[in-house]
Amino acid sequence: MSNQVLPPISYGELMMRLRDSDEDLNHYLQYMVEVERPDSFAPELAPNQALVTDIPPQPEGGVGMGLANAFMRARRHHKYRRRISRGWRGHRIVSEGDSWFQYPTSLQDTIDHLMKDHAILSLGAAGDELKDIRRQREIVFHMQREGASALLLSAGGNDLFDDGQIANLIEDPMVGDTAHDLVGARFQVFMDDMVEEYLKLFRKVHTALPHALMLIHGYGPAFPRNGKWIEKPLRKKGIPKALQHEIIKLMVARFNQTLADLAARAEFHGKLIHVNVSDIGDKPNQWHDEIHLDDKRYALVADRFRQILKHHLPAAPAIESGLNAQPDVAFSTAERMATTVGELREQLDGHDFSTDAQKARLEWLEEELAKKAVENPGVPVNQDEADSFVLSVRKALELLGAEEDDLPAPPDNPLMTEAIVLIIGNRPACYIRDGFVDLTEQRLVDSGLLDDVKANEAPIRKLIAGTGRILQGHDRSQSRVFGSAWMLEDGRVATAKHVLEAMGMQDLDEWLLSTDFFVDFGVEADRDPDPAKVIKVDRVQWASPDLIARNVHPSLLDAAVFELAPAANQTLPDAIPMATALDAVSILQDGSFFNVGYPGRPQDHTITDDPNAPETLIQRTVLEALVGNQFGVKRLSPGRIMVEPGRFPGDAMSHIFTHDATTLGGSSGSPVMAMGPNGPTIAGLHFAGEFRTRNYAHWVPAIRNALIQG
Repeated sequence: MSNQVLPPISYGELMMRLRDSDEDLNHYLQYMVEVERPDSFAPELAPNQALVTDIPPQPEGGVGMGLANAFMRARRHHKYRRRISRGWRGHRIVSEGDSWFQYPTSLQDTIDHLMKDHAILSLGAAGDELKDIRRQREIVFHMQREGASALLLSAGGNDLFDDGQIANLIEDPMVGDTAHDLVGARFQVFMDDMVEEYLKLFRKVHTALPHALMLIHGYGPAFPRNGKWIEKPLRKKGIPKALQHEIIKLMVARFNQTLADLAARAEFHGKLIHVNVSDIGDKPNQWHDEIHLDDKRYALVADRFRQILKHHLPAAPAIESGLNAQPDVAFSTAERMATTVGELREQLDGHDFSTDAQKARLEWLEEELAKKAVENPGVPVNQDEADSFVLSVRKALELLGAEEDDLPAPPDNPLMTEAIVLIIGNRPACYIRDGFVDLTEQRLVDSGLLDDVKANEAPIRKLIAGTGRILQGHDRSQSRVFGSAWMLEDGRVATAKHVLEAMGMQDLDEWLLSTDFFVDFGVEADRDPDPAKVIKVDRVQWASPDLIARNVHPSLLDAAVFELAPAANQTLPDAIPMATALDAVSILQDGSFFNVGYPGRPQDHTITDDPNAPETLIQRTVLEALVGNQFGVKRLSPGRIMVEPGRFPGDAMSHIFTHDATTLGGSSGSPVMAMGPNGPTIAGLHFAGEFRTRNYAHWVPAIRNALIQG
C-alpha cells in the first residue's frame, strides 16, 4: 500500500478506471475498503467514503454479483475483447468457476496469470458453486459464440467450504479418531452428489462441443488459520487443530482422485483432463488465507494449465495488430465500424481534434451537464454517470488527437447505474400476511392512509394476489430478490426489462435464462411457502428492444413479458385490467395509487447508524420505520403521482411518470394500481428510483399495446 496522499475521485471515474484493463489496478484499489460479506469466498469491496465522492446508493432490481466481482469481470472482458480486436489468431478459451479463477483484488489468481499470454473470456465469480455453474446456460452459449477451443473449470471448492459446510461432511468425532476415521461415509455421500453434478456439466459441454478440451483441477492441501472456512467450523465440531490439516489433506486427495477418475472415462474421448495441483501449497506460508494460494503459487497452478494447453491444442499464431482490430462497438458517430484511429478520423473528416479544440469541447460538455442539473431538474442528471461519460469522451478525444493512425479505435464502455429511493415521510411499505395488510400496523396508522386502504380493500386484495416475486429456483433468501412481476389478462406476467437482463442473456431474438426461474405469488412475512403459488417461467414472450444495462433514461422502455407454465394443480391469479387512454384523465386528476412489490435487503455497507453520515447512505432508523426489518417479502406501498407523463424532455412517448411510494431493490417490475372511472386498473410499471428524490414508473396507457401484443 502506498503512503502517498490520494486525491479525491468521483465514484463514476473510479468505476471506469477499475473496469479499464489499461489502468493501474493496484492504485485504484486504494480507493476501496473491504467489507464483510458472509456469503463471499473473496473480499467484497466498497468505495472509501473518505476518498470517493458522489457514491450512489445500491441499485434497485436484479441481483448483482457484488461490486468487486463485477468490475473485475468487466476488466477481464475489456482485456479479452481488446486482444481479439487487435487481431488475435490464437485459440480462444472460456473459463468458469470459483475464487481460484476469480479472486477480485490485486492478488493474481490462476486466470490473471494465464491471461498474460492467452485470450480467455472469464465467466467466473467468487462464490460460484458447482450446481449453480451447471444450471447456468452461459458456458456452452459463450463457447459456441466465441469458437472456443477449451473450457477451464474451477468448481467444487465452494461446495466443500461454503458456510462452514466442511463440519457437516465429517463424522461426529470420538476420542482417538484419526483423519481416516472422520473422513468417511458423510464425505462419500457428498462426493457422490458432486460426481453427478460434474457429469451433467461435462456431458452437456462435450455433447455440444465434442472437439473442445475441458480442463478441471482439484485443490491444494489448505491450512487452518482461524478462518470461517476451515478452523472455526471444525473447532466448533470439536476437532483439535492438530488434526484439522490432516482432514483437509485427506479430503483434497480424495477430491483430486475423483476428478482424475472422471477424466479417465471413455465417454469423454480424452477431451476431459484433470490438472493435478495437489502438491502446490504444501507449506502454510504459501497461502493467502485458509483456502486461497498466494501469487507465486497461483502462477504455478497457471503453469500446469499452460503446459496442458500447449500439449493438446495445435499451435496457432498469436498476432496482435491494430490493423486487424474488430472492436465490439463502433464509435457512436461513425457510419460504419472503424477499426483504427486513422479510419475513425477519416470518417469524422472536418472535425478539429487539436488540443485547444479538445479543451473547448470538454468545457462545453461540463457546462451543459451542470446547466441541466441545476436549471432543469425535470431531467435528473446522475453525477457519477456524467463523470464517467466525460472521462470516456476525454479518452476518445485524446486518441483522436494523437498522431498514430494504427491505434485501435476507442470502444464504447459507459458506466450504467440505477439508484434506490427511500422517501422520508408518510409513505410506508406495509407487510402483507394472509393476502392483506394488518390494518393496525403502526406504520399504516401513522401515515394517514388507513382510510384509503380500507375503502379499497377488495381491489387491493386482488392486486396483492396477482403480484409475485421472481425467484431463481426456489431461493427465498432476502438478498436474492431479482424483481417483481404482475398478472396480465391473458395469463402472462409483466416485469422490468433490466430484471430480465439480470436473469439471462439474449441470443439473436431468443432470450436464454441462466437457470430455472419462478414467480412466487406468495412469499409473505412470517408465512410458510405455498407450492401452489410458485409457478415456473416458461419463456420470455416479449422484451423491449432497448438495452437497459441498469440505466434510467426517458427514451428507454424498461419492460418485459414472461409466459408462465402452471402445473396441473396450479391456478393463475386473476388480472386487473390495464389502464387505457380513456382512464388517463381520471387517474391523473386523483393522483393516488397502490403499489405491491418485494423490497430486497440493501447491502450492509449502505446502511448507517450515524445521523451525520452522507445522504448516500440509508439511515437504519428511517429504513426500519418505513420498511421494517424483513426483506424479500410482499409489501403494499401507497403513493401519489408526482410528475405526470410527458413532462420530461426526451420522453417523446410520454411513457414515464414519477411517484413517491417507498420502494427498495426488488420492487422493480411491480404494478401501480389506480382507481379509474370504471374501477381498479393498472396504471404503471415501476422500474427505477433515485435516492431520496423520486421513483420512476412506465405509464401503462402509453405502453399498453406493447405489453398486449408483444
